[in-house]
Amino acid sequence: MSETTKRIGDLPTTNNPSVSKGKNHFFGIGINRYDAFPELFNARKDIEDVAKMLADNYYFVAADMRTLFDADANRENIIEELSLLRSKMSADDKLLIYYSGHGFTDGTLGFWIPADARKGRTSSYVGNEQVREILKTIPAKHILLISDSCFSASLLVRDASRDSGGAFADWERNPSRWVFISGKGVVSDGKRGENSPFAASILKNLQQNQAEALNIVRLADDVTKEIKYNFEQQAEVCPLFQAGHGGGQFIFKKRQTERDDWQAALRQNTEGAYLAYLRRYSDGQFVGDAERQLEILADDKEWKAATSRDSAFAYRQYLKKYRQGIHAAEAQAALDAFEQEETDRLAAEQAEIERHRQAEIARLQKEKQERDAAEQAVIARLQK
Repeated sequence: MSETTKRIGDLPTTNNPSVSKGKNHFFGIGINRYDAFPELFNARKDIEDVAKMLADNYYFVAADMRTLFDADANRENIIEELSLLRSKMSADDKLLIYYSGHGFTDGTLGFWIPADARKGRTSSYVGNEQVREILKTIPAKHILLISDSCFSASLLVRDASRDSGGAFADWERNPSRWVFISGKGVVSDGKRGENSPFAASILKNLQQNQAEALNIVRLADDVTKEIKYNFEQQAEVCPLFQAGHGGGQFIFKKRQTERDDWQAALRQNTEGAYLAYLRRYSDGQFVGDAERQLEILADDKEWKAATSRDSAFAYRQYLKKYRQGIHAAEAQAALDAFEQEETDRLAAEQAEIERHRQAEIARLQKEKQERDAAEQAVIARLQK
């Protein structure tokens, strides 16, 4: 099936090639149906799927998530919702804005195209500059703007540090204003009923992420590579120019499920980790497994103590506690060896005692024979 694209207008010109306090807020705009522009297939689905992913896996809650779709995503409502965010944010909050729809650029300025926009009338569009000016007034510590549409190149700081291997504490502490765009030219909407390539890659990487925290530059790097390798568009992430960026990064913190906590306990494999799991999930799915792991650790601890003492008594004590234990065969073999050694020692002692006894008997017999011979000699002399 053929694909539609989200770009209306010319390419932008540029000399450059292409876990925390506070609440997580989400504002998504997805527009498939327009009054005067071609219909898109998947913009609404992209926003719905990303919102669900964040709610299910990344500590975003429904009360702090807002979306506008199709006819509701008109110019007035988009500006109004963006403006209302100012009163909803605190200084420790994080805000993710995701736009999926048509975009326009005249080479310098960039615009989102709302559902009620009129062709050729940029005054009916939502200017990227206007969005930036509103974001400057929002007091959240971290703001991430994801635009699955072209975005004004003049608002991006392309030479800024994009460190993906720094310290999460520093990224959390310092304010951030990042923009992640799906491409500077033609941006694919994807096949009907699927996600756009950009949204699909974001969803895939968020889903497959196993780390407790994922920074935006790391996520964007992975998504950008996938997009570049497979589609004729180039995603890009940059700080937003003159919007209060302070060197931080937006951090996605993965929601920890019972399975996540169990996997973490397995990785630590300590008594404390398993006990912590049992305290948190007294009726949990892996209670039996945790108890077995504790038994294994106790078994190993007793075995290490026995091997450290390395005595028949120590191995006998281990077997007394763990007759069917992990190291029962080893303990029995070690105990048998000690008992055989003791048997051999006693046998050697008995043999030595017997040797001395036989030697004493032989000595006494020899002495008796010598006495008898001496007596016979005396008697023989007397008889002469």
